[in-house]
Parts: sequence; structure tokens; C-alpha cells
Amino acid sequence: MGNEKWARLRLRLRRVKNEKWETCPDCIGVRNGKWANNLWMPCLLSGLILLSACQPPKADVPPTRAFYHWQTRLQLSQPEQEYLQSLGVQRLYVRFFDVAWDASRQEAVPLATAQVDTIGLGRLQIVPTIFITNETLQQLSETAVDTLAARISRRIQEVGSPFGWQYPEIQIDCDWTATTRPRYFSLLQALRRYWPSMQTQLSATIRLHQIRYPDQTGVPPVDRGMLMCYNVGTLERWDTENAIFETATAQPYLQGKARQYALPLDIALPAFRWGVLFRNGQLIRLINDLDPAELQDTSRFVPLTAHRFQVKKSTYLTGYYLYRGDLLRLETADTSELEAATALLRRYFAADAPGTIAVYHLDSVLTKRIPYAFLDGIYSAF
Repeated sequence: MGNEKWARLRLRLRRVKNEKWETCPDCIGVRNGKWANNLWMPCLLSGLILLSACQPPKADVPPTRAFYHWQTRLQLSQPEQEYLQSLGVQRLYVRFFDVAWDASRQEAVPLATAQVDTIGLGRLQIVPTIFITNETLQQLSETAVDTLAARISRRIQEVGSPFGWQYPEIQIDCDWTATTRPRYFSLLQALRRYWPSMQTQLSATIRLHQIRYPDQTGVPPVDRGMLMCYNVGTLERWDTENAIFETATAQPYLQGKARQYALPLDIALPAFRWGVLFRNGQLIRLINDLDPAELQDTSRFVPLTAHRFQVKKSTYLTGYYLYRGDLLRLETADTSELEAATALLRRYFAADAPGTIAVYHLDSVLTKRIPYAFLDGIYSAF
């Protein structure tokens, strides 16, 4: 999830080959999960308690609690299962596959179809989430829209049919622009023919710039929107403090816009971290889930500030080769960013509570990094 530039970096990180649309037995696998001890530390929630006390009364029906799962292999560990159960999470938005443009084949192709292990998923509602690159829409002809919609629908069924899943919702994730708006909206309308609203809701992710400028980007023809309250800063600028979330950057996008948007909105909150790698003044890549402990070796990394480092000598870092002189900026959405995002969004959604609050994204590191008691307070604030 993110804007198009960041999405291209993520696709590069996955290091996967283009797939074919036809069913491939290797694309869908069932594997046994691994078991591990659940580790988390209690956290004081006084800030959240004060936040809730100062806000208008909440809606009678609390929002559905949800998480995003954005890894290629859906295989919940025992700590992850216990984490979700403790929080009362009901819904899991699962990245089923990406759709990208293959220049050599001159067609849209699927990438990294999810491999599924059903252990721990029994009580969860599964929402297929499909990321489509904006480049795909730029290259896609009008006559190919229906074909792509059919292929996407068939691939969704292929992933879930071995498990008998019935989908309450299907979500399309795309950072469309004013230029690609007609093609994207045509694709959404074509997908609707395969998934009638009476059976499955169709939703689309909404970036902050899309909620601020609906006249230019339009409002997608879907049942609901998922407002992504993150990836708000200028990632490619070295002097950016935290491109994942800063209140001062996000607030102008919401003022006077959130309540006016012509779709019911759900909310996605950030709970992830990464390293942003620069070389010769240019953004090179994102290093997902980069642990600050990886940069404590002063023979390889020179701390410039608390969150900025310079590579002292060429070296490998989590599988990537870094050159001497490269710069790294650590960015995170931790408890302070989650609390700030919640406080901001409560101003605009207190009177019209979102139907779903989703956290991006679930992995084994998150269960240790953010105590479930704190996250329970975040969900309860809406």
C-alpha cells in the first residue's frame, strides 16, 4: 500500500518473476504454520484514555477491527494468532497478488500470488486485496479492460476456492491519477459485474491527495473507500523527517474534505517501519522492516542523528549491498505515530464513525514492537 513511486520500489524488493493468469498449482500452497512463544510488554494508555474522554460520544456499533497482511506467504505464527485473538480482530485484508504491466508481453500480468496456510484463519473474514500499478492503467487499452477484470476475478477465486472462502469484501489498491482515472473506473465497473454488491462489497483504497482533490481524481465507483492515513511525506527528500506519518503534513489533506467525500470511508492506520536508502542524493530503495539494531555497528555505519546514518564502508545490510557514502534514514510508525494519527482522525470521524479500522500491517515483528494492550486502546478510540 502506498503511492505509485513507493509501490514500484516494493515490487522491486519482492524480486519475483511475472506470472501467468492461468492456474498454476505452485501459486497456491497450504503449509503448516510454525509455533513460537508470544512476547509483548504492557503499555500505559493514559494518553488514549484522555483522548477518548475529550471526544464526542462514539457510535453505538463499534468499527470492525482489521489488519492488513502484505506478505506473499499467508502463514500466521502462533504469536500472530494470539495477537489477533487478544485484540478481537475480525477481518484480515490479504494481499492476494499484484497486477503490473509486462512491456515484453504488452499485457497486464499477476505478480507474487499469495501462498496460503489456513491455520489460525478459521474465525477471520478474508478480504482479497489486489494492488494494481498506475503504469498498468496507463498502458491498458479500453478493449482490454473487460479481459483484465475477468482475469483478476478468476485469480481471486483460484486463491480462495480450495478453502471455501466467501468474501464479504474485495479491495482494489491503486494510486490512480487524473489521467488514469477513466481506465481505472472502467475496470472497477467491470469488476462489479463479477461481484454483485448484494453478495460482496467492492472497495478501493483512497490516498490523502485523492480525498483532498476529488474534482481532479474523481470518486471511484465502489461501495466503500479505505482512507490510508500514511505515506504522507516527500519520501525522496533527504531532509524529510518521517514520510510515513506526520500530523502537520496529513492535517491539511483532511480539513473540510473527509466529511464531504462521496463514499463511506473506513480507516487504515500505519504500524510499520523501513529504511530509506539514498545514493548520490537520489532515493535508491526502501529496506522494509529495518531494525535500528542493524545499524549499531560503528565500524560500518556512522550515526548522523538519531534516525540518520552514513555507510562508513561498503557492506551488506539485510541482503542489500550498500556502498561507502550511502545514506540511510530510518522511518517508523510506532506508538507515538499511531496515537497522533488517531487523535487527528477522531476530529473528522467522531460524528460518522468508520465501519472498519485496519492496521497496516501484520507480521511477527509487530507483535513484539507494539503491545496489544496499546493497540486495543487505538481501536477503542473510534
